[in-house]
Amino acid sequence: MVLPGLPPLVREGDRFRAGFTLRNTTNRSMDVDVSAKAEGISAPLDPQTVSLIPGEAKEIGWDVTASIGVETLKWEVEIKERGTHEADRIKITQKSEAGRPCKHLPGHFDSAGEGISSLCGAAQGCCPGQGRHQGQFPSQNRDGLSGVIDLYEKIPLYLHGTDDLRGRCTTG
Repeated sequence: MVLPGLPPLVREGDRFRAGFTLRNTTNRSMDVDVSAKAEGISAPLDPQTVSLIPGEAKEIGWDVTASIGVETLKWEVEIKERGTHEADRIKITQKSEAGRPCKHLPGHFDSAGEGISSLCGAAQGCCPGQGRHQGQFPSQNRDGLSGVIDLYEKIPLYLHGTDDLRGRCTTG
């Protein structure tokens, strides 16, 4: 018998132990081969071999990371007793959500009451690859700001807390 021990909810990028309990409900010892597949987990799940005495239960599992952009993880775990045709299988779905909603940090340049706004980078802790750096400098407000605009367009975008270069700023 195989029983799930998965957390009901994970977030993108979470590292967790995908645990399952194997239980021998027979009156004989068993050697079983365990295989697993999980849609939404990029790393392969290596097969395992487990020995169980009568009435024994053992926890097994795989250390995995929830993929980014996946809303559900679909698990299938199968156990087969060696030397027999006895088997058990479980299919279970696990919910996955965004790790941390990305938000942008606003900034403003103000010239004679005419606002020039800027969206400056991703919030700290945002999932990698999900940040952006965008500026808006309407043409009617560009007078006297050519140096600022030139500098802004040359700023490399680094996501907070990383050395990961994602691109350069652009102005509209």
